[in-house]
Amino acid sequence: MNLESSAVYWYVILQSDFTAELITHLREGTQMTAAVRTADMRYRLRTSYVDIHNQVRLKAVGWWWWSRDSGGRHVASSSLTPDLQQVYRDFGGRTLTAAVVDDWPFFKVTPVSTTHAIPDSGIDYQVLTSLALKLNFTYKVKLDPKGQWGGPQPDGSVIGMIGMVARREADLAINEITITGPRETVVDFTVPYFMESTTIVTPAPKEKSKAGAIFSPFTPLVWLLLVAATLAIGPVLSSVSWVMELYTGKKWDRSIQQYTFNMFRNMVVQGNLIVSGYWPHRIIFLSWYLFTFYVFALYSGTLTAVLAIPSFEKPIDSLVDLLNAIKKDGFIPVFAYGTSNEFIFREATSGIYRDIWHMFTPSLGYVRSFDEGVEKVLMGKYAFVNSYMAVEIRVRKTGISKFYMAQQTFYPQGYGMALVSGAPYKNVFSHVLLQLRESGLVDKWTKDEVSKLKRQDKSGRSSSLPGAITLLHLQAAFFLLLSGFSLASAVLITEIFLCSPRGEKTP
Repeated sequence: MNLESSAVYWYVILQSDFTAELITHLREGTQMTAAVRTADMRYRLRTSYVDIHNQVRLKAVGWWWWSRDSGGRHVASSSLTPDLQQVYRDFGGRTLTAAVVDDWPFFKVTPVSTTHAIPDSGIDYQVLTSLALKLNFTYKVKLDPKGQWGGPQPDGSVIGMIGMVARREADLAINEITITGPRETVVDFTVPYFMESTTIVTPAPKEKSKAGAIFSPFTPLVWLLLVAATLAIGPVLSSVSWVMELYTGKKWDRSIQQYTFNMFRNMVVQGNLIVSGYWPHRIIFLSWYLFTFYVFALYSGTLTAVLAIPSFEKPIDSLVDLLNAIKKDGFIPVFAYGTSNEFIFREATSGIYRDIWHMFTPSLGYVRSFDEGVEKVLMGKYAFVNSYMAVEIRVRKTGISKFYMAQQTFYPQGYGMALVSGAPYKNVFSHVLLQLRESGLVDKWTKDEVSKLKRQDKSGRSSSLPGAITLLHLQAAFFLLLSGFSLASAVLITEIFLCSPRGEKTP
């Protein structure tokens, strides 16, 4: 049975007074009342408590004795089973040790050594300070040397802040700590006081090349039909001319090539060089003019929009997108070591979490801090998976225009305060934390911290005026021009090879 549990209370009857030795084995979380026999056959009653120096002591609360005449009798100044809710409403000015990591906006500290620091600001700083004020205790912060959240590991060790609490190097841990099943096997958690979800941050999608923009307004089928219509209009007009010659006896000196070229010219510049006095020609011309006007208007308007509005590569908006990007585009998932986000992927036995973890490369994808994770995204095709607020804060500090945050979030998680196993003040802490959350104070502190952030990168500001035409907009035109030159060169070389007599030089 677990001795250190606020749900278990021990009553110990001692024939000899060896409480001095017994007390060395007691820790906070062991609730005990001892009845010690004295020389006059009475029993001195003592209950355990924790003094201002965080040492477990026994205090005298009364006596118990028995006689043949009156039976059992006792005198007690307080209850032999103290109400922990009442006891821990006032810590009496004790100083508790809190394990933290330097992680603004939740807990910002000023380090004074590798393990000690001065608390500064943050959401959880406000939570812990309010809790201390409410319950009359002070606290000092202690840093995990490696800056890890941690938890139980496959080899049986417990790392990070969770390990510090599990080994009782700290009384509590607070700093964006996700409540998970494995962690609850080594520490106790309060109720969650902060809820958020997980996101994926990647480099900002690059703008697509506009080399093929000149063909983008129409689909391949439309282009095919336009080419067919342009090639067909010449023979149609030529056929009408031939019929008119038979009917009128008047020679019409326009060739199929002239008709086709002029109708093509009419499509691109909206002008006509052929004049006819015959109504069949005029009706066909009118139909063709209206057709080309409509096509030209659609093409020019759509092309203008394509050139003016930037088009970007497909971003990573979900876990499915991330898995596809890993397989097809060579993206590398990134996780902060010892966090709950790394744990859920590492321990997944099926589904998309497991599929992504199978593609994970520890030597490339592990980082030691959230700052390092965000910085790594700018180094190439990396996708940092982490809690939303931690990522958003760092992205804004670095320059929001450089990053892209997935539109779909996943894995909702609750943050709680980690306490030593059997902590008798767990319910009192949970009660105060619920009050802070339900009163709106946690939300207020969150907004206060975020409002401190000033965007340092101004390049993300949009302008209400259109920018100047750049080479990016004209690359489609140059692409078409170079393609024409290349095709003409190939045809010229072919004609020289086919038409020149062998062994003779072409003039």
